[in-house]
Amino acid sequence: MATPDKQASSRGEATRWKKGQSGNPNGRPKNGLCITSIIKAKLSEKVPGDTQGRTWIDVIAERWLTMALKNPAHLKELLERTEGKVPQALEHSGADGREIVYKVVYDEPAGN
Repeated sequence: MATPDKQASSRGEATRWKKGQSGNPNGRPKNGLCITSIIKAKLSEKVPGDTQGRTWIDVIAERWLTMALKNPAHLKELLERTEGKVPQALEHSGADGREIVYKVVYDEPAGN
């Protein structure tokens, strides 16, 4: 594998970044359209034709809670997303139950 210096020189000086030069000088657009921002804006809107005047987030939350009551897998998903996953404790021990000891040995090359 070629080193970075050899790779850069094979492509030529014109294609290299100058020191302190950015590959994306304008950066990420501040208010660019992305699906996340569009969905977040939509969630707070009223659902058209809903007689109770609920927002999309209200309808989704109600549906999710209803599903969680019917199916333990949905309930687990709901709890993990709202409360976080329960940490799993791990215990490591040797075959006879004693602690595992790691030993690192550095071997010097011959002639040093």
